[in-house]
Amino acid sequence: MQILHQLHDLYQEPRYRISPWLRRRVQLGLDFNDPRLNPNGGAIAVGHPLGASGARLALSAMRQLERTGGRYALVSLCIGLGQGIACIIERLD
Repeated sequence: MQILHQLHDLYQEPRYRISPWLRRRVQLGLDFNDPRLNPNGGAIAVGHPLGASGARLALSAMRQLERTGGRYALVSLCIGLGQGIACIIERLD
């Protein structure tokens, strides 16, 4: 998990439940004030529409990479009804 912490400029995840989100921060070795994790808010603040939250998170991550000049983003996508997938996005110049 530490390699993920070192390589990525941004982490996006649905965060519609707080306990998995807290556990993931510990697993990734992220400080609770790390600005790379959900810098634009998660599903608790923004909403979690079934079938659309994954697209929202991926687009938000791409825009954040463009704003900050970051290269990689790791996005945890909820794809509905208990399924999930991880997506790594690389910004190309």
